[in-house]
Amino acid sequence: MWFNMRNTGLTICSQISTRYTGQGHRATEFIADLTRVLCMETRNDSIAANNLDSRMVIKRLLDVVLSGIALVLLAVPLFLIAVAIKLDSKGPALFRQERMGKDARPFIVWKFRTMKRGARKDTAGIYIDAKNPNITRIGYWLRRWALDELPQLLNVFKGDMSLVGPRPTLRYQVEKYDERQRLRLKMKPGLTGWAQVNGRNKLNWSKRMEYDIWYVQNWSLQLDAKIMLLTPMALIRKDFAFADDLPPDEIVCRP
Repeated sequence: MWFNMRNTGLTICSQISTRYTGQGHRATEFIADLTRVLCMETRNDSIAANNLDSRMVIKRLLDVVLSGIALVLLAVPLFLIAVAIKLDSKGPALFRQERMGKDARPFIVWKFRTMKRGARKDTAGIYIDAKNPNITRIGYWLRRWALDELPQLLNVFKGDMSLVGPRPTLRYQVEKYDERQRLRLKMKPGLTGWAQVNGRNKLNWSKRMEYDIWYVQNWSLQLDAKIMLLTPMALIRKDFAFADDLPPDEIVCRP
């Protein structure tokens, strides 16, 4: 007979077989067996936790190294994009906004500005399609190839984000999450993610949420590598570009 207590993080397993039935004088032997089982289960849980911690450390190291290298190599292109934005329309080259990170901790996300100055009040709570009149000329191409998100390499280097993970969302959206949907907050938000390579802006929020939750529950370094390899193809398919033909839903719409 087995009793499992998972909620405490410690599995207590006791097995009573016919070996012990009717043999009270062997109680000491039973206790010794039970102690060995407890020690083995506790050790296994500890090893699993340590392996997860080690993989998370590796994930963070990869984020720092790869984002740092990318920032150095892309310094000139990033500067030229900023100049093009300034020449194309009035306003700053960079757009900053509060987003919610791991465990719903707020942080400031950076993007290249792709819309006209003052467009935020007209675009809040809606999907942005390719025909939105607030998108600037240079902004269209930045969104088409997801170049507007390159400044988030700074967020990755700083530690607010990861290269791979669910996309960061707004506070009012997170406040609408149910208990299951909050699982997506167990990982740092990413530049790309499982939902991104499976449709991103072609998906409504409920479908994106399921992809994000699956990612969190099945995360591994190998899965991150797979997502990174699939990202260029998603860009070519325009999955990162615009949310055309998607009606507003309960998460995106502002209250």
